[in-house]
Amino acid sequence: MALFNWANGVTNRQSQGEDLASQLVRLNVHPKAVFFTHFHPDHTGGVPALDPQTEFIFGKLEPSFLARAAVANHFLGKSKFSSLDFSTAPTMAPLGASIDLFGDGSLWAISVPGHTDDDVAFLVNGSPPFC
Repeated sequence: MALFNWANGVTNRQSQGEDLASQLVRLNVHPKAVFFTHFHPDHTGGVPALDPQTEFIFGKLEPSFLARAAVANHFLGKSKFSSLDFSTAPTMAPLGASIDLFGDGSLWAISVPGHTDDDVAFLVNGSPPFC
């Protein structure tokens, strides 16, 4: 990614204390699970800051060779992975293949391939306020 960023003139800046690790410590938050839309480094860059026992959930086809190469070592030392298999998921009109993640209709994973082979959108079905 460093070579890609350099070749394309991309720079990344972050002030001290804005990184995920600092924010988790400041807020005393310990995520049990993280849902990924897809494996691009701008979506996985904070993974090293998460506890080794954090579960990572993503589309079944997402960890392709190219995706693994792009995220390099972001998942080093992590071992709890779960995948969403949309090939057997029911179709929810008009959205398509969808998985009711908690079985109560509150959070849906929706297959939206295109940006990546197994890109996922998430639909929160709740009442305001969303806290």
